Amino acid sequence: MIAITFALPAESAGLIRRLAGSRRIIRAGLKIVAGRLRGRDIEVLHTGVGAKASGDHLVMYLEKSSPVFLISSGFAGAARSNLRVGDLVLAQNFSDAELLAGARRALREQNVHAGKVFTAPVMVDSLAEREEIWRGHEAVAIDMETETIARVCTDRHLRMLSLRVLSDTPRHPFPLPSGILFDIQRQRTPALRLFRYLMAHPSAIPRLIQFSQQIGRARRALTDALERVVQAEL
Repeated sequence: MIAITFALPAESAGLIRRLAGSRRIIRAGLKIVAGRLRGRDIEVLHTGVGAKASGDHLVMYLEKSSPVFLISSGFAGAARSNLRVGDLVLAQNFSDAELLAGARRALREQNVHAGKVFTAPVMVDSLAEREEIWRGHEAVAIDMETETIARVCTDRHLRMLSLRVLSDTPRHPFPLPSGILFDIQRQRTPALRLFRYLMAHPSAIPRLIQFSQQIGRARRALTDALERVVQAEL
């Protein structure tokens, strides 16, 4: 069985639709989606956003589950302006070398970049912050979970592959302030805060619609890539 983690269902929706015989189960108090993809058993775990949520949930999951290996997946932000929404990133600094090599072969016809991923404690959006991360860490992409997930896997001698898709870039940033888009402490979009913001800033509505379209393109690219990697039988 291959475990695939995502922070949120918005990232995994495309993959779950492709699972044959998909079913929702409860294990260790966690909601898991199980099924088959390209003839292989898959379990999807939503870890939540950020280090604490992802670490806690993954530890709980692995106490009752024994995957052959784990794919840490989902959305990420680009640190460089030459990258595009929908580009794929394989994290060289967090991935098992053998899995990384196999994934690069499987995705050789995709827009895939192998480089460092930086795990940030907060959502990063400003051009200055992205540039600082590139200069300080030489990271091509930014997320909020991979480093923690990799640490948990290392502690348990579980091989891990990090595969992310770029959902936002310096040229196509978040449409709203990050605190309006998602409340990390509550692990959800603050609906009332979002509504009030859009009423006060109606010009942001077209940007939000465009961002939703970006997310859709990114999710499709990620789903296709994950299917190729699973099919490759790493």
